[in-house]
Amino acid sequence: MVKLVEVLKAVEEDSLFENEAIQYLIDYLFNGSKRWHYRVWLVYSLNMILFSIYSVIKEEQIILEVLIMMGTLGFLFYEFGQCAHTGLKNYLLNGWNYFDLLGNSFILAKIWSVWSGSSIESEESRWVTAFALFFGYIKWVSYFTIFDPTRKLVRLITETIKDMRTFLFVLGFIIIGFSFIFVQFQEEEDDETLGDTLLYTYSILYGDYTFEGIKSFELVFLLVVAFALSVVLMNMLIAIMGDTYGRVQERTTFSESQSKLEMIFETILIKRAFGKVGIYWHKKEDLKLVDTYLYVVYEDTTKQKSEKERNEELMASINKIKDEMQRIKDEIKSISEVKNEIIREEIQSAMLQTKDEIKFEIKNELLKIREEIKILTQSEQINEVPNSKDRHTSMREFIINDNKL
Repeated sequence: MVKLVEVLKAVEEDSLFENEAIQYLIDYLFNGSKRWHYRVWLVYSLNMILFSIYSVIKEEQIILEVLIMMGTLGFLFYEFGQCAHTGLKNYLLNGWNYFDLLGNSFILAKIWSVWSGSSIESEESRWVTAFALFFGYIKWVSYFTIFDPTRKLVRLITETIKDMRTFLFVLGFIIIGFSFIFVQFQEEEDDETLGDTLLYTYSILYGDYTFEGIKSFELVFLLVVAFALSVVLMNMLIAIMGDTYGRVQERTTFSESQSKLEMIFETILIKRAFGKVGIYWHKKEDLKLVDTYLYVVYEDTTKQKSEKERNEELMASINKIKDEMQRIKDEIKSISEVKNEIIREEIQSAMLQTKDEIKFEIKNELLKIREEIKILTQSEQINEVPNSKDRHTSMREFIINDNKL
């Protein structure tokens, strides 16, 4: 089962998840793991609510501290079990696991520092509390993938952050570069540090800048960075977010399936990990999954027809086929007739052309012979020819025959 879920998680082909059988399989497995994730989400929510209340009270509350410590240790044990079963490399490939470890670690550091005698109002304690709340609430948001209305939104936020990685790198590069430029225009008596300059350059991204006290050369660089950050990069960020939203919208089925598969995979791994040490939240037989099959059953909603109706439909289909065959025969016959007519016309045209060519050739030959005869007649002496009368008679017959042609 784990291998099957891993293979489905690695698939990037949307058409696979359009398959109805695959969707039945995913929904079947997700329904089995949903109850587990509801329990984990409920316990984590209670733990974060208690820690949030504790951070606001800013006083030592031993009951709250013990409850928060127990819940945090339980989640750390949960993470170690997941890491032990998947392996450290696969565990670190999931970005949400970093928020799990950091959030729980800062909560433990906060409670432990208070129990060690450190002041709850100290600056170090406040920093630890702030980081614990930051990482804890981000992880808390990830648990909303359990619910159908918020699953798509969490997936959209995750994909947007992934697509913004290159953008954030370029943005940081520009901010740092122009911060060093603005430092060059500071006077010796100015109290601004490099951190103040970085913050000022970052605020330009949102249009928060002033021209008061700006030198002429510094004004040039301010206009350039204002245009680059406020106009170019901000519009680029909007375009990136719009492109990500459109892609997630087009791949709704794929995104939903991937989110469900991640929760299914986590449930299977954690149950098997705790099952190895004898901790079960379910029946032991469920771990084996031997000879387990998933049956997809469809309800037959078609109306049962009588034998007479089926025969009528069969005869109608046969008659339709016969009509189609007759139509095809008629088309073939008409095509053959048109073809024969075309061939007949081509033969007649060729015969007429050949007849004209033969007639033209014969006429030319006769003209040549007549010219030759004229030449011979003119060159001979009439008195030397014994049968000149007969010769003239033959010439007249030849000319007559020639005109007939």
